[in-house]
Amino acid sequence: MYEIIPDLWVSKTKDIHMSSNSIHINCSDDLKFMGRFKEYKNEIKKNIIRYEIQKLYEYTVKTIQKIDTLLKNNTTVIVSCVSCTQLSPLIIISYIIKFGNLNKNIAIELFKTKKENIAEESLYFDAILNKISSKNIYN
Repeated sequence: MYEIIPDLWVSKTKDIHMSSNSIHINCSDDLKFMGRFKEYKNEIKKNIIRYEIQKLYEYTVKTIQKIDTLLKNNTTVIVSCVSCTQLSPLIIISYIIKFGNLNKNIAIELFKTKKENIAEESLYFDAILNKISSKNIYN
């Protein structure tokens, strides 16, 4: 487990250590629909990818709002996914962009000071972070 900012942790799902005042957000369970496009032909695949990006964006916005509320109430938040390299870092970096008023590159670098290994080249990573950044008036 890695504490990225005070009371906001990232972890592999299997490595979670809960305390009495903590909330676990399990991205792997919440986003089970992701990645099913691989078995389809190109035209259908493109539509599925667009759908998945939109649903992931909606999930990200909802989740970072929830994280902000929890942190303001002094609750420890642990965000996890299976590998701790893609979905959970995406959520926390999105949170840092939105509520830390940082641009995408600085938010990624801040995250990497605590946990270096993240999947920046993933299909969804840039799409979501660019959209979150574009909504941030301070960038």
